[in-house]
Amino acid sequence: MEASMKLALMNSDMVAAFEYVKNKLFSEKTYLIYDHVIQEREDQLPTIREILMGFPDPCGYSTGMEDGMINGGTMLDACLIKYECEKDADAAELAKKIAKGMLNCAFSAKSEGFLPRAVSLEDGKTHYPDSSRDQYTMFAFGLHRYLTSSLCTSDEKEQIIRATVAIARRAEQNVTWENNYDMLTDNGSPTLVTTMWGDTLANHEYMRLPMLYLLAYESSGDTHWLEKYREIREEAYQKSLPMHKYWALYTLQQMQASIRVCYDIEPDEEWRARYLFLMNEVADYAEGLVSRVRERMDAYQNYNAAQPSFREIEPKPSERFIKLGYKGAVSTSRPDASEFFALQDCAQISIITKLVPNRYTCNSALELLFDAFCKIDLSRHERNLPLFFIDAYYRSTL
Repeated sequence: MEASMKLALMNSDMVAAFEYVKNKLFSEKTYLIYDHVIQEREDQLPTIREILMGFPDPCGYSTGMEDGMINGGTMLDACLIKYECEKDADAAELAKKIAKGMLNCAFSAKSEGFLPRAVSLEDGKTHYPDSSRDQYTMFAFGLHRYLTSSLCTSDEKEQIIRATVAIARRAEQNVTWENNYDMLTDNGSPTLVTTMWGDTLANHEYMRLPMLYLLAYESSGDTHWLEKYREIREEAYQKSLPMHKYWALYTLQQMQASIRVCYDIEPDEEWRARYLFLMNEVADYAEGLVSRVRERMDAYQNYNAAQPSFREIEPKPSERFIKLGYKGAVSTSRPDASEFFALQDCAQISIITKLVPNRYTCNSALELLFDAFCKIDLSRHERNLPLFFIDAYYRSTL
């Protein structure tokens, strides 16, 4: 079967996947998308007490509250494409709710510009104290997409200005040599993975900080942020190549998202051309991995495993957090983590490719997208993987 026919066959399946995300992962209380099914299982998420104790760790890994901003930014992109192409009212409604949930999550922080990963269902504001570079990235991408859409109202724009400028101010204040270029936790202590600059970054991480500054300029019109961006864009660009080996391709989704935001906002045509070249380099690399990613996908079978509460997973001391001073931190890694990333990579290749303006996805990547999605049984599946396939599908239809 040709790749185009396979993509067409996915259309009806995407309706079911959309409903899966909306009804099983999305909360009408917080307007956030959680990492695993919460429908009739809200008690599997951490309690306020557990969050305040930092259990199992300060990031809330494996609790269902780990990747709220990544989920939101990815699904928001899909909803906006669906609305823009089909004038789908349900997609527009969900997009508005997701944007509101992400903004409310940002405004729940105790310190200006800190971005929580997600908030508690119990009170809609309690959150773990540590975030990540990845959360900031997909928050910025999602809000950039929403800001430039026809759905964004003047009131929503004011909220986006407030949130994006606060993040830029935090970066300007905290991302310094004295702080090891760290955004810092909500409590002001070092983070695990929110370093935004410096020699310790990998190539896929250098465009994140320029994006934050440029987005603050786009939303507010304050040229101070344009100048902050211009101070670092050349170094960030130079350090974004060459490509390396990546253990999972979500790294390149986020790299590509950060470059795309800069491409969209950058006023200089020469720089836009440079960003377009860089995005094509990333896409070429990703499409070159199709065979390897397919082999990895075929090596696993357990793609619809039941998801236990993080409390039921045998805890092990988390050396990474212990080194940061969190003596009681434990690791509760989910047993199907390898399967998760193996299948997610199949969707990421199409997302990475279609984030490039006016680029088509190769047939082998589309075939991989279809075959991988067929491994998800929505009647049994309990994780957030479908939302990445939704975004990959709708991007691939552009």
